[in-house]
Amino acid sequence: MKENDVTKFYQNRLKFETFEFWKKRLNVVELDKGNWQNSTCTCAKFQKEYVCKHVVGIAAVNELYRIPDTAKTELIGRKGKKGRPRKTKKALIVA
Repeated sequence: MKENDVTKFYQNRLKFETFEFWKKRLNVVELDKGNWQNSTCTCAKFQKEYVCKHVVGIAAVNELYRIPDTAKTELIGRKGKKGRPRKTKKALIVA
């Protein structure tokens, strides 16, 4: 968080709108140090799939999980080309 955000939070901390804003913006991770896979998070992805990047990241920082070297070197996604996509060619033309 930036210092400006923290200042704004303390100035408006008694307003319900501020509470709603920060509730949506912050993710609370409860780390189970005995078994990090039993940890919980408040983000939407964790609520659906029971694992998220926040839990894995906190477990890695606390040295409960080691991220494989192959994951560190792998590219994540690829940017698309600029402009409009080409029109598809007709594969089979029966005359």
